[in-house]
Amino acid sequence: MFTKQVIDSVKDKHPSEWLEMLREFEATKRSLHESKEHTTVKLKPSLHEVYEEIKGTTLVHDFKRSDIYQKGVKLQGKYILKIPSEEFKEMILTITNKISKLVKSLLQKSEFKEIHFIILVGGFSNSCFVLDKLKQTVGHIPIIRPEEAELAVVRGAVLFGWNPDKISSRKSRRTYGIKKFREFVEGVHPENLSVVNDLGKKYCSGLFDCLIKVDQSVEAGAIISRVYSPVYTKQSAMSISLFATIKENVTYVTEADVFHVGFVTVDMTDLTGGHDREVTVNLHLGETEFKLDVTDITTGNNVAATYDFLTQ
Repeated sequence: MFTKQVIDSVKDKHPSEWLEMLREFEATKRSLHESKEHTTVKLKPSLHEVYEEIKGTTLVHDFKRSDIYQKGVKLQGKYILKIPSEEFKEMILTITNKISKLVKSLLQKSEFKEIHFIILVGGFSNSCFVLDKLKQTVGHIPIIRPEEAELAVVRGAVLFGWNPDKISSRKSRRTYGIKKFREFVEGVHPENLSVVNDLGKKYCSGLFDCLIKVDQSVEAGAIISRVYSPVYTKQSAMSISLFATIKENVTYVTEADVFHVGFVTVDMTDLTGGHDREVTVNLHLGETEFKLDVTDITTGNNVAATYDFLTQ
């Protein structure tokens, strides 16, 4: 009815009124109930002003010729929009159906077979439609909706700030792995990833050595370790490159949707042992940050890098 052009202009020219309308709409969405015949939404003067400025006519004049009027939506005066609750419910159901589908897919995973109850938090959990839809989805699993559910997340953040040990494990947002060299297998590894070392031995240079998979549970303080050896006999340094992806299974770091997170380089100044030298890599997980720790066993040289687990 209002058109994207009008709404965008209201957002730009009257941001405070736009935010106020959004807050009121959000409150209406949460409190919608089956027994109501109509749902009331308040409009602001700026909406009328911008509409007239852009359209050259008034909102009141155009309203009765609009599609939403044919669906039973009424404009009471200039500032009260009355929407049939069935129409409003249809909007809510497009969201609750997606929530239901996501929860259903999670409960089908083996790691969620022993769920004893579900806690419903956030402002939208106050909606009876959300609660009813989830009850239909989860069946016998009890659903708990705490008082002031809209504050539960921020309270949890404050509690975590005071005592980080309250969070014992996290789900990995992505699959993480290290770029690895391995002896080249003809017909299996792509030729464009081949390299030949100083002894004439052929390697595949872009294998993805998986450390942890997406959605895998990570205990606080968990450490995943790997051991690598240099490709060249006189290699005086080794770079350990960390990659990530949203995909569960990856073979090469060059695949689509695989991106470079960062790298650390450790000096290997003692060349004794050539190929037989070893570098240990420890990935420390389970916190809001994860640490990549690399050590050359021969010299004891150590280097580390820290990455933000909330964004990487």
